[in-house]
Amino acid sequence: MTDPTAITTVLAEHGVHVPALQVQHAGPDGTIYRFDVDARDAVPTWERLRPLADKTGYYPVVCHDEQGTLAELAEFNEGSATDTLRIADGIVAAEWFEARAADEPELYGEVELGEWEPTEPQTGWSVPFDVLSGKPVDGVWIAFVPTTDPWKVLAYLRYGGWNECPASEEHVAVQRDWHERFGAELVCVSGDVVEMRVARPPTDREAAVALAREQFLYSGGDLVYQGYETLNRLAASLVGAEYWYFWWD
Repeated sequence: MTDPTAITTVLAEHGVHVPALQVQHAGPDGTIYRFDVDARDAVPTWERLRPLADKTGYYPVVCHDEQGTLAELAEFNEGSATDTLRIADGIVAAEWFEARAADEPELYGEVELGEWEPTEPQTGWSVPFDVLSGKPVDGVWIAFVPTTDPWKVLAYLRYGGWNECPASEEHVAVQRDWHERFGAELVCVSGDVVEMRVARPPTDREAAVALAREQFLYSGGDLVYQGYETLNRLAASLVGAEYWYFWWD
């Protein structure tokens, strides 16, 4: 399905009405469409759209791009989504985590385990809101990406590859693994933030600690060094958590 009118027609047939879709980015792997949305309605709208991805052939994602980073990545990052997905097929997430830790022992080798402290899971969504005031921001939209698999979305957005932010194919491999194990799927993305909904979060300490180590590596260390301070505090926050948040400087 490539006609934006056909997408909105299918949605309307299932009781979901959205404005006319505009082209966000046209590339060799298909067109990404968008419509603007009030920040307060962004995630609730996503929740109505998500079950219809298999019918439209497009996965929805809430976007905000205040600095223009998403547009720059889509425009200037080389390679197609097809190429990225092919490379990702050869990446085993567990091996990637091990290699990332081994490649930069000075960054990843000295993380403090810390004491186990019961920590409330993080909740809420940050992309549609100002990080300091919590107020809704302008310029939020929902993109329709030409895939039905949430873990493929960042390949189409050509997301990643700066500083400690993983390359697009690495995002794909990790998110594919987490989708299979935990039912994690992308909901929101901005120029430096990725937010995910989680259907089957870890429920015990051992699984949470193992996942915390993975998230520490995926986030380039920021979740611990600029957030929870110790690996165990991060792990405790993941027990039963239905929301995951990542950012990269």
